[in-house]
Amino acid sequence: MTSKILILLDCSKTTNDKKWLENYFLNCKRNVSFLFADKKLSKLIRDGKLVQNYFLQIKQAIISIFQTGSYSTIVCWYSVTGLIVNYLCRSLHLNRKIVIMNWLFNPERRTWTNFLEKAAVMNEHCYIMINSRLAIERLIQHYNLGESNTHRLIFNPDVYDGEDMFISHNPKSVNDRYFFSGGMTNRDWALYAKIAAAFPTYKFICCALKEDFESKVTNIPNNIVVKYNVPSDEYFNLMQESFTILLPLVSKEASGIINIIKAIQLGKICLVSHSDATAQYFSEDNKSYLMRSEDDWMHAISDLIKLNDEEYKKQVVNFQTFIIDNYSPESMCKRLENII
Repeated sequence: MTSKILILLDCSKTTNDKKWLENYFLNCKRNVSFLFADKKLSKLIRDGKLVQNYFLQIKQAIISIFQTGSYSTIVCWYSVTGLIVNYLCRSLHLNRKIVIMNWLFNPERRTWTNFLEKAAVMNEHCYIMINSRLAIERLIQHYNLGESNTHRLIFNPDVYDGEDMFISHNPKSVNDRYFFSGGMTNRDWALYAKIAAAFPTYKFICCALKEDFESKVTNIPNNIVVKYNVPSDEYFNLMQESFTILLPLVSKEASGIINIIKAIQLGKICLVSHSDATAQYFSEDNKSYLMRSEDDWMHAISDLIKLNDEEYKKQVVNFQTFIIDNYSPESMCKRLENII
């Protein structure tokens, strides 16, 4: 079998939200093909229940190995699948270059993936793309990596979806809308509930994983509507119809980035907990929307409620201009092309 480049995606063919990536590489003069996730696997990834069906990841990894020959490159959008592909290739002594996109692991956290993470980091044929410079530094320090290995850790910030339009702000007062939040990991739902309780006359909607939300919130304020296992179309529609987006995070690990970018594309101001990863998506003019304390959240929301439509629209334009100028999908495609 001749060498090729195979890109494994975390979405099914029918729910493909990576068309911008597919179109870029199908138009380049390389032997590139795509392997989409099983529909069930795609849904489990969305619902945050991937570990429950671990064998589906192994199945996708095995298929990718059989579809490629020696000196081929296997690119994995979903990082857990990338860990499995890397481990199988090393264990079976297969000559493959592995590229793991969207690395999500903290080496200081003890989980079932630790030994797989180490195998990937220490493999000279495995390249890891990470959306946080702080996370790269943490990996280098934890594994004591020398210069001969650090070139395999590539800074790769998230980008906006080239298939989606940037929408202008739709003027409508906060009284006619609601505050929205959502996400699968690292969400501070306790703080979100506290914020909602502080603004009892306004409506709050959030989309969460049931176990995660209920483990953090015991008393749900009456002005919060909680939705579980929401399909992506409904999720983004709720985001679009909201007044603004709130993303309180538990820790400073890279998370919430897709929501930040999507909110900006949909013409919404986004308030988010400050971290190395989140700060890079905010220009100097919009740094005030990065929250460092509970008081910051309360003051920022009070100020937003008072903001008139013209000022809100001006802030949205600043956000969108910054994202368009710095985080285009072409930039990620070119970074990946340089590796493969």
